[in-house]
Amino acid sequence: MLKIAVFSYDAGGSELIASLEKEKESRYSFFNFSQKDAPFLKIVDGDVFVESSKNNIIKQLFKIKPDIILTTTSWQTNGIDLFLEFAKEHNIKSVSFVDHWTPYRTRFREVLPDFLATFDKKSTFKAMQEGFSNVIQIKNYHIYHLYKQYKKLQKNTFNRVLFLSEPTSYVALKRFGDKKYWGFDETGIFKEVKSFAKKLGMDLLVRLHPSDNKERYLQIDKNIKFSSNTLLDDIASAEIIVGIDTIAMHYAFLFGKKVIALMPTDKREVVVDLPKENIKKSLENIDINSIKTTNQDIFYDNGIDFDEFVSRYIL
Repeated sequence: MLKIAVFSYDAGGSELIASLEKEKESRYSFFNFSQKDAPFLKIVDGDVFVESSKNNIIKQLFKIKPDIILTTTSWQTNGIDLFLEFAKEHNIKSVSFVDHWTPYRTRFREVLPDFLATFDKKSTFKAMQEGFSNVIQIKNYHIYHLYKQYKKLQKNTFNRVLFLSEPTSYVALKRFGDKKYWGFDETGIFKEVKSFAKKLGMDLLVRLHPSDNKERYLQIDKNIKFSSNTLLDDIASAEIIVGIDTIAMHYAFLFGKKVIALMPTDKREVVVDLPKENIKKSLENIDINSIKTTNQDIFYDNGIDFDEFVSRYIL
């Protein structure tokens, strides 16, 4: 059985990797690595080697002797560098999984993986545009598992707007040194979504991004309702889903929901895969009937099976 060392941190990539592991646990031995407080720790099943010491990580890798090294990409940590360097130095094939449609080059420092694993046609095209040569579109087991679960749900839809939060100010501060680099933050977006729901006479439910903090929203409305359910339950329960640029909006759209990406500035592009009609600068005077939904087959461009990738490119 092939041994695969995995490093992941951010939530989006962690969900892809965790679903891959669940799908292929009988075929490969996975050895997970991460860092303290990483969303990966709450997402993946099984043990995770949590360590910040470079020497201890390398010792563990020597002990495992992996045949393949998988990583996700991150804007929160440069932890993948060590794993890509180790792979290159010891002639081990490396694969980095992307989980969004944001610029991919900025997520790597000096060492690039042997393969960049994308998850749909749009991410594949963007990776090729950025000059990555070994781009492989691998089956998105996460969306596959989500869809199977979603189809089984008892779908009780309420008169509700679901707000999918994301820590925009934290990202802007980390990347540019300015919380309002793009001219807005998540609290401003939340205020507009709150007014939008009230105007429609709908209940508002907030689903926090794994890296977000509820305190900033409670300062605006101490009675705001936060979700304690699964993402799929939240999507199923809402008439309308509003967010900024989180991939969960894409899932909701694929499942047939009305989804709005609220981006009040030209300084930042909405990269989540939605129809242009669903991308708005403001929620004022929106015709809800103009928001597009889809009934397309969500597996129409889902990539090659991981086993096929391994047999074709690794072995």
